[in-house]
Amino acid sequence: MSIELMEILTFLWLLVAFFTWLATHIKTKKDTKITNTVNLINNLSTVEHLLNADLEVRRAIKNNHEFDYDKIDEKLEKQLTVLLDYYEFLAELYDRDVIDNDSVEHLRGGLMLEAFEKSKSYIEHLRRKLNRNDLYKKYEVLSTKIASNKRS
Repeated sequence: MSIELMEILTFLWLLVAFFTWLATHIKTKKDTKITNTVNLINNLSTVEHLLNADLEVRRAIKNNHEFDYDKIDEKLEKQLTVLLDYYEFLAELYDRDVIDNDSVEHLRGGLMLEAFEKSKSYIEHLRRKLNRNDLYKKYEVLSTKIASNKRS
């Protein structure tokens, strides 16, 4: 029994076709994930209350406001809570690999990290007050990852 040259060439052609399809499929899936991530972040960022929260927290960080639980004013606290909830949601999607990690870091990483650093004591106070050690935990993990990536 001998294998003819045509059979070998046909097999090799099928093998190349399969790997080409696989590479294209993986790239398309990754590109779709990146596009969906960018769209999700942009769409959520334009929701009015989230946009207001984002602007108010950015302004407070720029003006060096205190984010400690007993020093934060009620208006800023509400805005901070909206933003923290949003970041926890993004961190959950990030953790489940639903959205593209690099896009999250590129599009929101700076403010996410700054907001977490400024509000650490506020978050810790809430965790103790509500007896919920898991409160904003995924956001904390994501912020730590973003910080370590920035140091690298």
